[in-house]
Amino acid sequence: MVSTNDAEQTVSAGEKLARDNRDTLPRRGFMEYWYPALLEVMVHKKPRTWKMLGKDVVFFRGKEKGTVAAIDPMCVHRNASLTEGECHWRGTITCPYHGWTYNEQGEVVACLNEGPNSTIPETKPKTRMYPTQVHKGMVFVWMGERASAPIEEDVPPELFREDTPVKFHIDHWFGDWRASAENGQEGHASYLHRNSFRMTLFPHRFVGPGVGERYKIVNRRTIRRMPLKETSAMPATAKQEFPLLGHGWPKSQWRKLWSCIFEGFLNRNRIRSVFPDGVQGLGEEWEGISQHLPGQVRRVDNEGAYTRVIVPMTEQISRQVYYHWSPYAQNPFTRLFDRLHWTVYGTWKRNINFSQQDNRANAFLKYGNKEYLSPHDSCVVAWRKLCTMARGVQPYEAEKPEPELAETSTR
Repeated sequence: MVSTNDAEQTVSAGEKLARDNRDTLPRRGFMEYWYPALLEVMVHKKPRTWKMLGKDVVFFRGKEKGTVAAIDPMCVHRNASLTEGECHWRGTITCPYHGWTYNEQGEVVACLNEGPNSTIPETKPKTRMYPTQVHKGMVFVWMGERASAPIEEDVPPELFREDTPVKFHIDHWFGDWRASAENGQEGHASYLHRNSFRMTLFPHRFVGPGVGERYKIVNRRTIRRMPLKETSAMPATAKQEFPLLGHGWPKSQWRKLWSCIFEGFLNRNRIRSVFPDGVQGLGEEWEGISQHLPGQVRRVDNEGAYTRVIVPMTEQISRQVYYHWSPYAQNPFTRLFDRLHWTVYGTWKRNINFSQQDNRANAFLKYGNKEYLSPHDSCVVAWRKLCTMARGVQPYEAEKPEPELAETSTR
């Protein structure tokens, strides 16, 4: 049974949801949100063009140190591209065709081909400017039509802390961004990732049929997984027989040769405090296992805070921006170790070896076709329900009551 805030709909075998909210998700992403764009160090003396949400955006250095400006790449004069322009002076970008020069607000401040007596700047022509902010070295940009919302609503709180660094990784996935977002929490890991390095350390696991997870909608921006009172998880080390198939899975038990060693570390981490003493929690909206608008997959556990942000580029390519924050790196020695561990091993284990398996699975997924839903797709149902509350879909200024829990179960 799939329960949404409006009504309950029963999904029998092979039956498609009467209304699954997929048409709410725009093909090129929600516009009225802050998105991570690129690292500040990626913007040099030459302007940098970056595709986001189906549009090209030109980034260039701001006048103040540590700032980056973003404007539309078309010169208002003759529609030449600022992509090949020059940044002769910090905080400006000059069109390569006639020398029209723009400031950080997108205003024409000089026409170099006409000389200082040109009257064009007095008429105040301008191209579109996109608000930007830089946090932890990452440039965030607002591309919506409305006035920008507070960035704290869209960006995890650790990016505003001063006590520990945040590490980033940028990758690209093929396929529909909507499928990439729904990939975050649904029950594919035990099979799809079975041969990833992380998963081969432990016994093969089954999620079991039983009761699906329950998700709470928080602040109309997040779905957060709630703990289950009961579980039907099967024994991790047992080989299960599939009667209709006539075979068992897994096919072999070779992982038992070493998995008992790593299971000890896993069990120790499960009972260890998530954060060391003195480090405050992140709040209900950002802790635990969750998904956050406009397209963030998030997990806070004993390894720290992991976030994957899906940034649509075109209808078939998305940029994946990963944040990793470790609350343990609070002095120069632990920060050095954390940086070395991440550079040599951590980013490969989690963002490349593991996540690229998701990329390959999603590249050819046909989003929008008829679906059979499993009890373990409750996260997908909850996420699609949350998307109906997104800015640009619903007025985000309005105060509305909190939705109920979204739940999937079998009878």
